[in-house]
Amino acid sequence: MFTTISIYFLMLLLIFWSYCGYVILLFAFSVLGTKRKNDVAVCEELSKVAVIVPCYNEEAYVEQKIVNLKGLEYETEKLEVYFLDGKSTDNTCKEITRYISDMPNWHLIETGCRGKINQINNGLSKISNDVSIIVNTDMDAILSPDTLIKFIHEFNSDSRVAVVGAFIMPQGAIYIEKNSWEDHNLLRVVESNVYTSSIVVAPCYSYRASFLERFPEDCIADDIYIAFKANTEGYLTKYIESAKGTEIRTPKTFQEFFQHKFRKGNAYLIELFRFFYRLPNMPGWWKMIYLTKLLQLAII
Repeated sequence: MFTTISIYFLMLLLIFWSYCGYVILLFAFSVLGTKRKNDVAVCEELSKVAVIVPCYNEEAYVEQKIVNLKGLEYETEKLEVYFLDGKSTDNTCKEITRYISDMPNWHLIETGCRGKINQINNGLSKISNDVSIIVNTDMDAILSPDTLIKFIHEFNSDSRVAVVGAFIMPQGAIYIEKNSWEDHNLLRVVESNVYTSSIVVAPCYSYRASFLERFPEDCIADDIYIAFKANTEGYLTKYIESAKGTEIRTPKTFQEFFQHKFRKGNAYLIELFRFFYRLPNMPGWWKMIYLTKLLQLAII
């Protein structure tokens, strides 16, 4: 009887920690003002940035995406843009070529390969050597004009920051998807303020070019992988509310929602276990966050 009761309360404690205790602890530390201190003075000089945009049959989004990227506030000579086509069968390449023909340092690369990771790796091998910051963004992501400035400010504020994610919200999604984004965004921001965000999101994130040469060929989710890699290696991942963006292509029905969540959950699980063997050497705070995420999935 004692053993049964002990197991019961142990499982109850684990469930409480996963879905209540962890969140309560984060908010407590946030309120108590334990936010990190910058170790580097903010520099006004802008770094060389490369924006990479993987695309496959994105004809419907080309014009809106390029207009949005042209509206970003950044010095033209310090910005390169690469559209990485994955063997599109529609007019994606023609439309991109038409809209960027007058833009210096804007490129269309026909990678000759399919799969987002393969496209990204192909593009990374062609980026200029003097690029300091790389920004990955999806074709269906619309970014606020000051996004790049906010990214650079965050990198310059702390040399430990290796990855910075934009604050993304869905456009026109069903209410359950919108609520899901709101909840997860709040948690990521608080994680980021207290120590490090557990992940960034695919619509738009950035990282130091020196931090990553290429993604593993078996990588399933680039946004999850790069945050886990940074946190595991003792760097910081920041999810900043000041750099805002909108994801246009979102679930519009419950069927689409569940299919989307199943796919993302599967990718999260795969990337989570990729780093499991490095658990003993993880920094203390990140080890706690990592184990909590692992426990949450185990309970689910």
